[in-house]
Amino acid sequence: MERIQDFFFSLYSGDLGFYVRSIGHFHLQPDERERVKRANFGEIFWCLGGRGIFDWKDGRSHILRPGQVWYYPPGSLQSHRPWHSKFHYRWLSIDGPFTAQLFSAMGISPGITWCGDCPETLFTRIELGIQESKKQMDLLVDAFAILACIAGGGNSKRRIGSSQAARELSDENFRDATLTVSKLACRLKRHRISLNRSFREAYGINLSEYIMSLRRQEALRLIRDSDLPLKEVALCSGFSSAGYFIQSIRKITGMTPGELREKTGQHPLEIFSKNEL
Repeated sequence: MERIQDFFFSLYSGDLGFYVRSIGHFHLQPDERERVKRANFGEIFWCLGGRGIFDWKDGRSHILRPGQVWYYPPGSLQSHRPWHSKFHYRWLSIDGPFTAQLFSAMGISPGITWCGDCPETLFTRIELGIQESKKQMDLLVDAFAILACIAGGGNSKRRIGSSQAARELSDENFRDATLTVSKLACRLKRHRISLNRSFREAYGINLSEYIMSLRRQEALRLIRDSDLPLKEVALCSGFSSAGYFIQSIRKITGMTPGELREKTGQHPLEIFSKNEL
């Protein structure tokens, strides 16, 4: 296979709580190794082919296989290399003061997560637009979609029975603010705790966290792509109140929805009244 070494860096210099820093598509040969570095940003590696060895602070080396993703949180000493043969992967890094909170809020833990097929179209879109600083919000929407795939466990082979049904129902109904784990458990004739446990075993994330990740992703899309007043964005995304909507978006971006929309410069700023806050 032809040697692939494509990488792109952002020219963004604003003050968002987090932003897409860089992205790449590498195909390393057995004798190649990325340099060991201390990184102050978060970075994910999605294995497309071959095997990769990732070293972690516990002193162990972990093997990353096709369909798996490795996450190094901010502040990590990064060290990875091919394992015996070629290592083909895509990578994405997120920088900014709220990066660690973003991954934590989405339930993405350091180390390996099984995710299945890589959403390569999303990676390619980021590669094409990353050097246009005015497109940072577009990049974040695509990056958030990638992280949601990781948080949800992608096409995990472990999905079974009610866990799969709970995910499909969540995908279809997350915009309904009354949708909860208890409501899903009742519909599927499962105990809430039991359903949440089996969902986490299947997808690596709590069911409630998965529903919230869908709502945040939809909210970010509507903030970017629509002229809807922010109150309607909250309702259309499945948030039960304006205050909860603001708190949730601020938690992962470091900014209120209104501040985010104002930063994009794409839509007029809409704000909530004091009563709605």
